[in-house]
Amino acid sequence: SKRDEVSQRYRRSFRRCFERLRLSPPDAGAAPAVNADGLSLVGFEELEQDVAITTMTSKARAANQEVLYQIIARLRAALPGIVINEGNNPLDPAQLGRSFRDALQCLTIDTKSRLIVLKQFDRDVVGALPGIYQDANRLLTDAGLLPQMTSVAQPQPAPQDRGAGP
Repeated sequence: SKRDEVSQRYRRSFRRCFERLRLSPPDAGAAPAVNADGLSLVGFEELEQDVAITTMTSKARAANQEVLYQIIARLRAALPGIVINEGNNPLDPAQLGRSFRDALQCLTIDTKSRLIVLKQFDRDVVGALPGIYQDANRLLTDAGLLPQMTSVAQPQPAPQDRGAGP
């Protein structure tokens, strides 16, 4: 069935994220150089999907900031010499969203339907990320990766100047 095919494609894409991380050169976390010759206009439909993924990614990162930091720190301990950040962390919501978007390519559905499927992914998968991240963090801790790290202080936003100047 198409559902099984999407699921298989998603699992393959998810595994590839881990493989790319494991095989990445030490500076792989750096921002890629932009080549103007390779730039192209993105279609409106693709842009809509990207906006949906960006929205769910931002929401999930904000809600799971501390545990994502802990996961990245533990992955760095497991893979010394490899730069790991939210851009290449296989468990980052953006990676999960892109993997799902790519898995949907096997479906011949219109953009509106794709957006509905992405909303369902947001509700069912992204909504479950806090528990998934806690489990992943516990597995990494049980494997001996930075077991002493339990919490990190979140940076406080700088107070804004409310015009109390001279």
